[in-house]
Amino acid sequence: MKKILGTLLAVLFSFMAINDGVAQSSVLRFNKDGKFKIVQFTDVHFKYGNPASDIALERIGEVLDAEHPDLVIFTGDVVYSSPADKGMLQVLEQVERRKLPFVVTFGNHDNEQGKTRAELYDLIRGVPGNLLPDRGASPSPDYVLTVKSSADAVKDAALLYSMDSHIQHRTAGSHCRDLLSSTFLCRNTMKLLPTKMPSCAEPAWKKPVLRN
Repeated sequence: MKKILGTLLAVLFSFMAINDGVAQSSVLRFNKDGKFKIVQFTDVHFKYGNPASDIALERIGEVLDAEHPDLVIFTGDVVYSSPADKGMLQVLEQVERRKLPFVVTFGNHDNEQGKTRAELYDLIRGVPGNLLPDRGASPSPDYVLTVKSSADAVKDAALLYSMDSHIQHRTAGSHCRDLLSSTFLCRNTMKLLPTKMPSCAEPAWKKPVLRN
């Protein structure tokens, strides 16, 4: 177990060094009460032009208006039919018009709708509020977002790791394996990294991250 954890930490620190903090387009910061709220949407499976998908947009809007998050994260399978570009923009319009910072990571279905990951990534980069870094030569890069301290304007109080598994096609049970791997990585790195990390055990929309 220690060997596995050591390997994971080595990957994380190498990953952090390679990305060198990433050029965020805006500053994320804990508020004066020491809280930073993240709202996550996953597997939206939005189908452009399908009335049945409109309910997803309504629910996203309701959550954003109720929670007023500091950051919105879409974690994969945002679009589930072509045209992927129009579907993606329609979903992201919910955060754009509320002027909320956001990031997107891809699932296995996003690039199955006539657009590559690189094309979708570049499209998202054009939406106001996105914090995605320049992708360079990668179709969908891994990166780190920094969250500043509420008391110190230059101090990084937390690090948010965005990692793309780059899985194209899933087999039965692979969703579960990915979730277990991510949970293990997050829970164990929280104990050893010098920066305190949010708990993986409870969704942020239920309980904002508290800072001492």
